[in-house]
Amino acid sequence: MRHQRDELCKKGIPTGCILPAEEMTAEERQAIVNGKVSVVLTSPEAVLSLHGEWRALMRRESFRRHICLLAFDEAHCICNWGEDFRPIYSHVAELRSILSSVPVLVMSATLPTNVRDSVFKTLHLDPSEVTSVCKNPDRPNIFLNRANPVKKDKESLHEIEEPQWLLDYINELRREGCKARKAIIYCRYINTTSRLWGYIMHALQDKAWSEPGSKKPAHRLVDMFHSSLDINSQARILRGFSGDGVLRCVVSTIAFGMGIDIADIRLVYHWGLSKSAYEYWQEVGRCSRDGKPGEATLFLLPARGHVQVDVDFREMMTECEKENKCIRQCILDNLWLPEMGPKPIPRSTLCAAHCGKECLCERCTCCIECKSSCPCVRTSDEDSGL
Repeated sequence: MRHQRDELCKKGIPTGCILPAEEMTAEERQAIVNGKVSVVLTSPEAVLSLHGEWRALMRRESFRRHICLLAFDEAHCICNWGEDFRPIYSHVAELRSILSSVPVLVMSATLPTNVRDSVFKTLHLDPSEVTSVCKNPDRPNIFLNRANPVKKDKESLHEIEEPQWLLDYINELRREGCKARKAIIYCRYINTTSRLWGYIMHALQDKAWSEPGSKKPAHRLVDMFHSSLDINSQARILRGFSGDGVLRCVVSTIAFGMGIDIADIRLVYHWGLSKSAYEYWQEVGRCSRDGKPGEATLFLLPARGHVQVDVDFREMMTECEKENKCIRQCILDNLWLPEMGPKPIPRSTLCAAHCGKECLCERCTCCIECKSSCPCVRTSDEDSGL
């Protein structure tokens, strides 16, 4: 929320942010109370706390009459998080009862039909009274890659070989330093995040910092981010990863990315499957928001009993690999809403197999499955004797 507030203020839109009491100044609090801001950003926990000052403020008529819109951003979280992660999300409809005459705006980049129905039900919205504005959620500038783990032949502390994409990126960090491409590596759990970050830092040794001899956190090329990180560290990582900061890679849980708009992240890696197809697409969408080419790599770790993954999503990715189906098309089929109109025709244009070093045809820039079926790839393999 802090990042969103700062960006809106830069654009000349007075914005306040409701945070825990110890993180707000008296001036920030008064600006919201006295209606000096045009936008107020908050979490359900902050405004729905039973005896909290903000819930009381919302009930005050002198404050309510100035509210012209109640917006739920990242609305898919209402049903996704409300089940067990942050249960208060399942009670956000209370805000509608407090602000009963205020129009409601529900926003999400990924809201498949079943999730949208669940969100409407939670918010007590009658679908017949809702106007839907939808667009194709495709991000054609992002190449969708997949990498399978390779088991080690000998006994080791690790069950699998270090994936080639990780070794390649570590080499890029060594070689390019703070000129390396920006990357996010998503992990499902904090302990995995910590271990993977530690592995990368150990592999880089002194190259893990932008300045020789300096081991200050602000000079790290690689850092980790999760919900348990202290506020100052979170702010430092955001500063370092934005603009011209030196931070190149953030190893993170899903806590990093929500509401963050950094245009030049070129690589997004997934250490294992996301919980669902729409969450995966949310995380992929953090890549290359400026429209330049980017790449998202899904590292398909073996299924583990305690890791929750939507069965349909796992089966979808398995089917893509076994039957050489387009990953992008399968994801978009899952996210498509009737209001978006006819589904796009799958990419079928083939190149003439005379591309030279790099092919930029529709198949070779789509996903790993489409690329493998392009004539230029087979021709290249034959020329290499593979």
